[in-house]
Amino acid sequence: MSAIEDGVATLIWMGKAKKEMSMPGGKVSKGTIKVHACFLETECNSTKRDKRLRKLIEKHLGSSIRYEETKEREFDSAEMMKRAPGTSGSEEESQRLDINSLPEEARGQLIQMFERHYMKWADESVPRLGDKTPRETAKTPEGRKKVAEMIAEWENMARSTPNPQFEFDFNKLRRELGVDIE
Repeated sequence: MSAIEDGVATLIWMGKAKKEMSMPGGKVSKGTIKVHACFLETECNSTKRDKRLRKLIEKHLGSSIRYEETKEREFDSAEMMKRAPGTSGSEEESQRLDINSLPEEARGQLIQMFERHYMKWADESVPRLGDKTPRETAKTPEGRKKVAEMIAEWENMARSTPNPQFEFDFNKLRRELGVDIE
């Protein structure tokens, strides 16, 4: 989910949820990334998530970004609801992020970061595949079928996300793994 308000794009960092805390689709909001004209601002509800998000951003943006500070405060659910993008349900608050409105360099870096995020799945151990990677699994016809089903499920979930901030071409992943293109 994303929103643009006062020239600041707010991106929601989504991740896999524990079963008991899961939203439909098994996802949970882990934090936010606010893209200002000259800097990024992140917010997470735990120190552990903050450090993880900072490492992800630094990994993908490298020397083009510099960490400045972390501020901690007590959690206030009423304040969070007031500040959360799209909480009023109004169409204006939940605008689709227009990546093209960002400076060219920032836009390119964000697109590359999203692409790498999706493509790295090919080499991650997946419990549903017997802790094998999709690349290993796709070496057999039966394995390609399993991987194709998982990609289709992921693609359907992405398509059902309201106001996606980035639309990944899942056929890139299919081509990389030798799975039939849809």
